[in-house]
Amino acid sequence: PEPFQPAAAEGALANFAADFSAASPSDLLGLVLFDVTDPAERMSIAELLATGLPVSVAVDPLTANASERAAELRAAGFEVGLLTSSLPHGARPADLAVNFNAWTEAVPEAALIVEAPEVTFQNSRGLSQHIIGLAQDGGYGLITHDIGLNTADQLAEGAGLLRAESYRLIDGGKE
Repeated sequence: PEPFQPAAAEGALANFAADFSAASPSDLLGLVLFDVTDPAERMSIAELLATGLPVSVAVDPLTANASERAAELRAAGFEVGLLTSSLPHGARPADLAVNFNAWTEAVPEAALIVEAPEVTFQNSRGLSQHIIGLAQDGGYGLITHDIGLNTADQLAEGAGLLRAESYRLIDGGKE
């Protein structure tokens, strides 16, 4: 494998990450909200701001209004992630490359690649290697889930990629 090359200073995280400073190491808990596609069901910008929490919002880039929603969130100071839910089951690296181009075109100011709750790439070594390469090339951060072996997180750590694992999925319909 090729040696790790740090992301360029012009990468997605450098350009689009939300400002954040932790008062102590115990402040290093992040919330990532999965944006719902129905505008009637999603939190408004005012509601998100009222939480006072540093929240990142994962937008499904293939929804009809993804570009507008992501721009609205960024304008309000929120960090935006590309939600990978549109990746078909059994996808290959070539499928991922095609999808990734569509995702970044729809949400050009995303700072993160966020694994969908249904796990679309993290347990496939081939897809994981490809997504890590795309994240490195674009300077994105990567968020996966603490499920199974999580090949993607292991490979991302080895590559020196800025990454995090979610350890709990909270579903408003069940909790």
